[in-house]
Amino acid sequence: MEDTAPTTLSGAVYARLRQEIVEGVLQPGGKLQIAIVSARYGVTSTPVREALSQLASEGLVLRREQCGFSVAGTSSAELQELTQTRCWVEETALHRLSHVKRSTDSPVLRESVAWESAHRAFHRALLATCPSRFLTAFCAQLSDHA
Repeated sequence: MEDTAPTTLSGAVYARLRQEIVEGVLQPGGKLQIAIVSARYGVTSTPVREALSQLASEGLVLRREQCGFSVAGTSSAELQELTQTRCWVEETALHRLSHVKRSTDSPVLRESVAWESAHRAFHRALLATCPSRFLTAFCAQLSDHA
C-alpha cells in the first residue's frame, strides 16, 4: 500500500484516527465523542463526523443510534479468522510469486533480502515464548527452507 498525504481535512482526520486505532492508542470500546475529537485535533465537527463514518464503514469504528461512535474491538475468534485469512492470502501471493522470474541484480531483490531478514526476526519473536522446543525447532527448519 502506498502512503499518500490526505488532500482534505476529513481525509487527514480519518488518517490520524485510523492510525491511532490500529496502533492501539484508541482502545477498543472507547467512546469517540465528536466534540472531544474535534477539540483534540483542532478541527470542526464536520470532518470528524465524515472520518468516523468512513471508519465505521470499514468496521474499525462502531456507530450506535443515540449512543454515538466507539472504537470497534476484535474477539479471539475474529482474530483467529483474520490471521487464517491473512495466511491464506499470503500463501496465494507467494504461490503466484514463485512463478515469476527474478533478477539476481535488482534493487527489488536487495530490498527483498532486507525484508526477509526483518520477516524472520518477526517470526522468531512470535515464537520466542513458545514452550515447545520441538515446535520452535520445526518452525526454524521450515523458515530455513522457505
